[in-house]
Amino acid sequence: MLVPHFSSSDFFTDPAHKHAFSSRSFDYFVAGTELYRLNYSRARFLKRRVQLGFPSRNPLKNVVLRFINRYPEWYEKRLAFILPVGSILFELEVVK
Repeated sequence: MLVPHFSSSDFFTDPAHKHAFSSRSFDYFVAGTELYRLNYSRARFLKRRVQLGFPSRNPLKNVVLRFINRYPEWYEKRLAFILPVGSILFELEVVK
């Protein structure tokens, strides 16, 4: 699922976008996370992959993206509006 990251300026300009997401948006549904303990819903997922932004032909940008994806929470708390990524990709698996 490809969705707008909360740092995306495009999120605010596209009237079709109703929600922006962070790397922790689905943690309410992922066992073992801090937000899961709030018992938000009965829905359960495994987070298979979370990727902020996309690789480019610019090697410097790719180095920055590797750092961002290694430390997504740190990035979102400190740098997201300085170095916006635009989008975020989630791969989730339903737990039955």
